[in-house]
Amino acid sequence: PGRLVLSPTTGINFGIAMAAGAIVGDSKSDLIVGASARGTNIGSVFVYTGGTIDGGACGAGCQELQPPTPEPGLYGTDVSTGGNVGNVAAETLPDLVVAQPTWPTNVTSTAQGRVFIYFGTSNSTLDTVNFIEIRGVAGEAFGSTAQIIKDIDNDGLDELAISAHSQGGGQGRVYIFRGRSANPTGTPANANDNWYTSRSGGFVSSSAANWILAGPTPVASGGNEFGRLRWGVTQLGDVDNDGRQDFAIPMSKLARNRLVAFSGARVAATNTGLPNPASTSLVVDIVAPRSLTVDGYQVLLAPSGESTGNSVDGFARRAIGNLTVQGSRALVVSNPNANAVYVYTGVTGSVPTMPTATIVGAVTFGFNASAGDLNADGLSDLVVTENSVANANNFVVYQRGIGAPFETAAQITPVPGPAKSWLSRIVGPPSGRLGRVNLIHDVDGDGRPELILGDEGNSQVVLWR
Repeated sequence: PGRLVLSPTTGINFGIAMAAGAIVGDSKSDLIVGASARGTNIGSVFVYTGGTIDGGACGAGCQELQPPTPEPGLYGTDVSTGGNVGNVAAETLPDLVVAQPTWPTNVTSTAQGRVFIYFGTSNSTLDTVNFIEIRGVAGEAFGSTAQIIKDIDNDGLDELAISAHSQGGGQGRVYIFRGRSANPTGTPANANDNWYTSRSGGFVSSSAANWILAGPTPVASGGNEFGRLRWGVTQLGDVDNDGRQDFAIPMSKLARNRLVAFSGARVAATNTGLPNPASTSLVVDIVAPRSLTVDGYQVLLAPSGESTGNSVDGFARRAIGNLTVQGSRALVVSNPNANAVYVYTGVTGSVPTMPTATIVGAVTFGFNASAGDLNADGLSDLVVTENSVANANNFVVYQRGIGAPFETAAQITPVPGPAKSWLSRIVGPPSGRLGRVNLIHDVDGDGRPELILGDEGNSQVVLWR
């Protein structure tokens, strides 16, 4: 029990991105932390082996990853695991994806951006020689987010979704690469069915994506920001009941922010051949009503009464899907501009247009949120951050088994329930950003999840056991 602070060194943006999964060694989950300012904005990623996590510097049980060339580019801006996008010798270990979106100039308008895949291993450290590098086109902000998503083409491997929100003058794209073999010496019949043989000049090009999703036209003033936000792709589970996993992508610069839910199967069906589509697979239309089961996507707006909110801190700043809330599939969507977190239940067939419940806080409540069972009652709880208040507040909002699923007001004084408090609060240190990234996951191997809060302002990550 207790509190553990990880902080290899100061001033490196340690904690700007986090993920957890059993990518090295045994079945215990490992903690991955981005530090995008390491080495004058070159960036690093720290991998803490599950069950051996210790405070302070990166010592025993910790591996520091760095990009293969030392140009600035904010390596570690986004990290993702939890899925297998490269099958190495029929292993089933999750892989690690690391984004470096402003490489090599560290200026978004000219940066090419790149993303790396490190394959999961039963060894004690990741292989930093046989990695895969994927590059974008200058000026499109390739790799602003990079997330592993669940299998949409039913081949047993997961897929990789990489956003490029500045592409096309701000129209924005999300490039989706299908999982494929990762045998460095393999020679499959189709060269694009192996990550290594998919390369040209030592890297995979964004043009080799299997599916390309694009934001709407005409482009909103300042750009659509399609897929920009930190978790640019959200897993929804099988919403349309077709046996495939569905997902959602935010758009945060339109007259009203939107979250677009996509049918995984219908996206996959837009290109059943290889290597890549001749043109964009789907262009989002925000004018005509769209159906998940007919058109392959559905556009979700903030609840009625909110007519504006075109900001990266508006509706869909954070979305968490594939949850169970009181026995029903649920989706949680935050809206820091409205200081609200919306809970949509009954997410089957389509996403309901109105939330079942709304949790309200103070200043930028909902800047970030995560879900997990913190009190071991079998129910998913929420951790929600208020980023713009002094020291940053982080509220743990526990799910209730009966009555209203959550407290509807994140108050400074917890509201007691019949048997326990359903709300608690953690306050960060001065001048910090505690909770701008948060995570609920068991990374010390004791079978109970930790609450993990990133604070890149103080270059630290704090774990509560």
